[in-house]
Amino acid sequence: MDRSGAKGGCSEKCQFLVNSYADLHYDVLNIARQEISMGYETLVALRDTAKTSDYVCANLTDAKTGKLIFDPYVIKDYGNMRVAVMGLLRDADFPATTSLVDTNFMRVTSTKDAANKYLTEVARKADAVILL
Repeated sequence: MDRSGAKGGCSEKCQFLVNSYADLHYDVLNIARQEISMGYETLVALRDTAKTSDYVCANLTDAKTGKLIFDPYVIKDYGNMRVAVMGLLRDADFPATTSLVDTNFMRVTSTKDAANKYLTEVARKADAVILL
């Protein structure tokens, strides 16, 4: 697992990372600042093409629909253990005046609110919870 945030910011670089994460057998990755800086269309394309790794983020929403762009969490079975992995962006990294997020397409919602919304749910479904 990786909390992501690799430097680069271009779609070619990100596609390289997606392939690398697959080669490294990463199960779950959280979206971070660098991925967001690539823009909405690239994020959606990568989400839809990544076949071997799950991307999670519980507080990045589509500005038009209000729906999450990524699943807030995934649950993986490792032997006898069910592990929930939830991704969160630190909302303080994305103040209203930032140019990191194209607010025409994406919104970073409250980290605390997202955590509160999903933690109880995932705790019931899993033996362990990992926050990225």
